Amino acid sequence: MIKKEVTLYDIGKEIDSLKRRIEVIKNMRNEYRIDNILATPNKQQKERTLLRTTVIDNQVDVVGFEDVFKTLKTELENKDLSLKVISIHGMGGLGKTSLATKLYNSSKLRHFDTRAKVCVSNESIKDVLKRIVKSFMGPEHENYLSNMDEHDLLQYLQKLLQDRGRYLALIEDIWDIKAWDKIKIALPNQKNSSRIIITTRNKKVAEMVDDKCFVHQLRFLTEDESWQLFC
Repeated sequence: MIKKEVTLYDIGKEIDSLKRRIEVIKNMRNEYRIDNILATPNKQQKERTLLRTTVIDNQVDVVGFEDVFKTLKTELENKDLSLKVISIHGMGGLGKTSLATKLYNSSKLRHFDTRAKVCVSNESIKDVLKRIVKSFMGPEHENYLSNMDEHDLLQYLQKLLQDRGRYLALIEDIWDIKAWDKIKIALPNQKNSSRIIITTRNKKVAEMVDDKCFVHQLRFLTEDESWQLFC
């Protein structure tokens, strides 16, 4: 009986210890605002999409990749009159969105007549097309687009770009080649040196977007660049 009581006493002490640890972890979660570790995949996807959309809607500072920036800018400035697609791919967190946004906002690329930028992610094609139109034309088109289906939006966007000269489009976070196949129908080849930048984590998607696509796999930061980013 004494042995059993000692064992139960030890178990009780362990339970108390676990309770104290749980309380510490709970307080740390609150202190560091770690409140979405167990988020559902859909919630994580929405938050990731929101984060990417926020990045491409703002001017960003990019550390490193100066050589990559020059290479991709040269491709965008290429005198080839055909519509050209520049595809940037690599694992999450490398800086694809920041680099693509820096290219899009570059003062050296002011020769485009019109431009648009959207984040695709897991949004429906209909919603993506609406956002592309609004990015090209402005939010005042919201009501006009509300009654259009996917087919109408494809035709409307295609006609819109035929009348607006040379365009630059940044299509962010493409996960599915089927989604891109639908979107590209609305981006006509006007033979006027229009350009499209896409980013994706999927290498196969990057390589399949277009037969003449310039595909760039984004590298890791060098040790010096990593230190500069840390500082």
